[in-house]
Amino acid sequence: MKAAFMKSPNKFIVKDVDMRQLKESEVLVKVGACGLCGYDLILSAGGTEDWQPFGHEVSGLVVEKGRLADNVQISEKVVLQSGTFDRYSEHVLNGRADLDTKGKVLWPDDGRTMGFAEYMIVPMELCVPFDELTFEEACLTEPLGVALDLVQTADIRLNDNVLVWGLGPIGLMALKLACSMGAAVICGASRSYAVARNDLAMKFGAKDVIFTDTVPIEEYGFPAGGIDKILLTAPPSEIPSSIKLCNRGGIIAYLGIE
Repeated sequence: MKAAFMKSPNKFIVKDVDMRQLKESEVLVKVGACGLCGYDLILSAGGTEDWQPFGHEVSGLVVEKGRLADNVQISEKVVLQSGTFDRYSEHVLNGRADLDTKGKVLWPDDGRTMGFAEYMIVPMELCVPFDELTFEEACLTEPLGVALDLVQTADIRLNDNVLVWGLGPIGLMALKLACSMGAAVICGASRSYAVARNDLAMKFGAKDVIFTDTVPIEEYGFPAGGIDKILLTAPPSEIPSSIKLCNRGGIIAYLGIE
């Protein structure tokens, strides 16, 4: 089968790859669609010296499964989680799955294929069946899950004042989720030239979009004086400013920071 690989700086190649045998708890997925994550672009620009597979926003079709893979069926459509917890770990058995770091991940041990390939071999735990969506729609589930983690970490409540700082795909998803969770006043913060994203934020329920390249955000007149919950998907350099914007007892949730 054919699979794409990348290495720095911004080099890509499509190679023929032989498939190995499935293990008992693995699933062979025919890739239907794969999204391109911003992190993939970072790695290709300067994060890897050797050829490596990429693509972790994946949906596809189950074409073969190991003997123990009883959570999916042949010909079933699945979306792939990029990682999950070990159901038997001490943290999970104590009710804290969020603390577990020993679960299966999408990145293969043998370095063979990921989402930009015709097929993938994945652990059964990462397969989630779906229907009534196209493959292209379903592969957005992975970044949507990141956005959901973000709003849940911020503990969005009814009538909260919320600022979504950074209106990329995950920021826009988080904004829409915050609206659905009952936030009262939601503002976005973005660059003025990101017209399409800024317009989409307004359609998703933002009361206003602050252009951080033209207006100092600390001087913006927020209705409650400051912000109760800040969802930060902007660079780490914006964290000090976000702290200044928080009302007493406010929460800042951030992602994409290493």
